[in-house]
Amino acid sequence: LRGDYEVNFHLERLTAAVCPSPAQLSAQHSRANNRRLAQMRRLESEGYFHEDNMRRREPLLYETYVGTPLVEPIRCGDAGEGGDG
Repeated sequence: LRGDYEVNFHLERLTAAVCPSPAQLSAQHSRANNRRLAQMRRLESEGYFHEDNMRRREPLLYETYVGTPLVEPIRCGDAGEGGDG
């Protein structure tokens, strides 16, 4: 059976599924990265990452990360100007 092309083909596929070679692992990693990149580009072209859409989807999260105040808050314990020391 080992000399049969079809048997070898299926044995190689099963072996690769159980114990992939480093080249196969690298190829799987690249495919996954390319799928993520393609999905991100599709979402970007649909306006998913525009600020208005992000604000509409998650207002609290948007305000936490993007809508930060322009002035730095005064922190307790800082030895700043005019402080007691």
